[in-house]
Amino acid sequence: APRKGPKSKAPFVCALCAKEFKNGYNLRRHEATHGGARATTTTTTTTMKVPTMVPITLLGAPPLSQGDGE
Repeated sequence: APRKGPKSKAPFVCALCAKEFKNGYNLRRHEATHGGARATTTTTTTTMKVPTMVPITLLGAPPLSQGDGE
């Protein structure tokens, strides 16, 4: 039977050095050894961390009225 070529059993590959891992946790641990440089991959979706408290002036919203009857 003809072989279909080398098929990787490790679906998680480091985008910086091409090292292969069997699970995403080990890949993330390994990527931290590259000095915190993270490469974005198409296989994982990254969520942007939103700060919990932001000054309202940074939001671009109009100033709130004080509601003093005017």
